[in-house]
Amino acid sequence: MNRLRRGTSLIEMLVVITFATTLMGIGIQLICTARCSERTAAEQVDLQRTAARLSRQFRADVAACRDATFAPNPSRLRLDFGAERTVEWRVAGRRVERSEPLADGAERRECYVFPPRRRCRLQLAESPPRAELTVAPLDFDGGALLPYELQIAATPMRWRAIGVAEEVSP
Repeated sequence: MNRLRRGTSLIEMLVVITFATTLMGIGIQLICTARCSERTAAEQVDLQRTAARLSRQFRADVAACRDATFAPNPSRLRLDFGAERTVEWRVAGRRVERSEPLADGAERRECYVFPPRRRCRLQLAESPPRAELTVAPLDFDGGALLPYELQIAATPMRWRAIGVAEEVSP
């Protein structure tokens, strides 16, 4: 005789639950991957903006200054613009700071912070003479946001005016 079936069996329910769980697991993984990609992209955009802002400001300061004085420890670059205006650039680990004393005794400070595992270096190069600011990864780890070395170089106005920045070969 034929029996009428009015419900579902335990095995059918387990198959449906397993299928739903698998779909939810795949969906959650996709959502997590998308969020991670979005966060990485946002960090990279912030990093590129910071690097561009730092590059513009450093080049503008060094190009407009009359003289540059470098102190290696701690790494500091003092730029003299004349008329009692000075700007000081400091490097500490992955942080670059710019400070400028204002006329009213206050101080204007700008800070550029790079992601961990980065090293910033400030130096005066001798050949050709120029001020250099370098941001480099400590070691390349595939997932690095800044896998390349960012090097910003500029020549102070006084060095350009007296011809120090140009080497003449005999």
